[in-house]
This record gives sequence, structure tokens and C-alpha cells, in this order.
Amino acid sequence: MKEKQVGFDSVRNEYEMLIQKYSNNWRILMEVANRYAFHRKYEEAITVYERTFEVAPKPRYTDMLASIRYLHKSLGNYDKAIDACNRELQLLKEEWNMTKGELVDELKQEIEDLQSKCR
Repeated sequence: MKEKQVGFDSVRNEYEMLIQKYSNNWRILMEVANRYAFHRKYEEAITVYERTFEVAPKPRYTDMLASIRYLHKSLGNYDKAIDACNRELQLLKEEWNMTKGELVDELKQEIEDLQSKCR
């Protein structure tokens, strides 16, 4: 991969071009968002994950929202991380008809943990 040879900053413009060219391709957007997150460009990654979530076909996976949640936690934006958790729960309910189970319980516990950090 070119990025390994020349560094992230040298290929960043190419990633921006991919975002523009493939703005409706959730798979490519997800890969670009992952590269930003890997290189600790969290705000940029969140923006691309949001776009990925918008264009992904339903029923959507929770990966984009989970990534957004994780990055907000890393940034100390606990309220936004809670919002992402709630969006995940809503997605599970509306698109997968899931209101119970391990994943739902984990998200509810995550909300409680994050709320304690907001106090």
C-alpha cells in the first residue's frame, strides 16, 4: 500500500478524492474512515463514519455507530458517545427488531458507564 511507503499525510489528498468520488459507496467510505481513525484523525473519521451510515443500505450494521461511539469516548465527548449508543439501540430495534440480548444489554451498560463520567 502506498500509505505505508510514503506516510498518511502524503496520501491524505487521495483519501479526500475517494470520499468525493465515492460519496455513496459505504464500503469505500468505511475503509477511508478506518484509515483516518487509525491515524488518530478522529474528528475527520467521525465525519466519514456519519456519511457511511447515511448511505449504507438497510438493514445497516452497527459498525459505523460503534466506531463513532468509540472515537467520541477517546476524545472525552461522553455526551456524544451516549448519543451514538442510543442511535445503535434505535438501529437494532428498528432495522433488526432487536430489543433484548447481549448486545442490547452491553449498550445499556455502556450508557450507564458513560453517564457516570458526565457527572
